Amino acid sequence: MIFVIILMMILLFSYSFYEYQNYKVVRLKVEDFQIRNEIPKELQGKKIVFASDFQFDHKKRVFYHKACRKVINLIRDEDYDLLILGGDYIHQKCWDNKLIFDYLKELPGPKIGVLGNHDYKDYETVINGLKKSNVQVLKNNIIEYCGLQIIGVDDFKKGTIELPEYNLNQISLLVSHNPDYIGSLSVSAVDMMLSGHLHGGQLTLFGKLGPSFASKYGMELMHGLKRKQNVSLYVSSGVGGSVHRFPIRFCARPEIVSIEF
Repeated sequence: MIFVIILMMILLFSYSFYEYQNYKVVRLKVEDFQIRNEIPKELQGKKIVFASDFQFDHKKRVFYHKACRKVINLIRDEDYDLLILGGDYIHQKCWDNKLIFDYLKELPGPKIGVLGNHDYKDYETVINGLKKSNVQVLKNNIIEYCGLQIIGVDDFKKGTIELPEYNLNQISLLVSHNPDYIGSLSVSAVDMMLSGHLHGGQLTLFGKLGPSFASKYGMELMHGLKRKQNVSLYVSSGVGGSVHRFPIRFCARPEIVSIEF
């Protein structure tokens, strides 16, 4: 009996390494977000890809090049019109955390991104790296893309958020690394919202319980398409992260998100 338990533990631990690199593409349409404003003609037919929580560095192991290469290839293969990055590019301050920006630089087309809580562990490296990678950082400001107002806010935990003014009668997309920020919004404040941060729980009991989970809403916003404050929010499980030094996931499969307008 003890042998069977040990064998099962070894198999589950081995599977968690496999799942870490078993990426998927979540395909959504703008209609899935139950938006209230009209879609501008210039936005129709466009594809936006959202990727968050890279964190392939760790000071107690080398940068996870193989996993990062898979993610970059997966994003490129989507043939997107705009790439949005959801923060946490690095895991911590260490000698190889800047390597992620060499990979991001390879991705073509317009790229914008917000900051996450881990990015504040080595803020200057992240800001300089994003600039080098041609990623425009949104920090409490707005850009307009084909009639879509994209509002990027600072990190909910480590930054200071000041929601900029925007047109309530024009379609809007809010990008916040931490989904908990949705509780600070007024009802129906924006049409759509994208977040990451929670890694789908990273290690879960079949996707239902995350032992290392940290959200003031408990499991409510762990992963997937949600509706709160009368706002449609997609919380991505992200692409990287680690448990202590181990690159593992269990029932929290990594993903990028593709949205067609």
